[in-house]
Amino acid sequence: MSLEDLLFLPVDHIPVYLELLKELIKQTTQDDPDYTYLYLAKDEIEKLIEKLTERKRQADKSFSVKLLEKKISGLPVSLIAPQRYIVSTERIRELDIMTDRSDERQLVVMSDVLLCLKPLTRNSSTVISTSSTAEFQISLGLSDHGYRTYQKT
Repeated sequence: MSLEDLLFLPVDHIPVYLELLKELIKQTTQDDPDYTYLYLAKDEIEKLIEKLTERKRQADKSFSVKLLEKKISGLPVSLIAPQRYIVSTERIRELDIMTDRSDERQLVVMSDVLLCLKPLTRNSSTVISTSSTAEFQISLGLSDHGYRTYQKT
């Protein structure tokens, strides 16, 4: 077992503790002096599970951004930022009206930035898939104070 697996063992058991407390509450009469404490403990464990679930969701989102950044060549700035996460990825075609030629592009919509990437791997569904790589083309960062554009030079 890896260190990471060992660190998660206590966290993985929390839902089991919740189920045990629920079973204890069912078996305990309401006039028992421990009934209130069991109920309070159950409520606290439910709150803890909610917090842990939310933190795991945030960590997963951050990890997805880190993975994406590793797959993109030519980025002018790091994609890693607090509260940034991937909303969606879409394949599109860029049409050059002068030559009537089209090229595949990958749009990555993030919580605060839009990226346009040139896929370097043929027939890939998204850049986020494990075997795909891409070259940075342009980004548009949105905020309450306007926007910042980075373009491939």
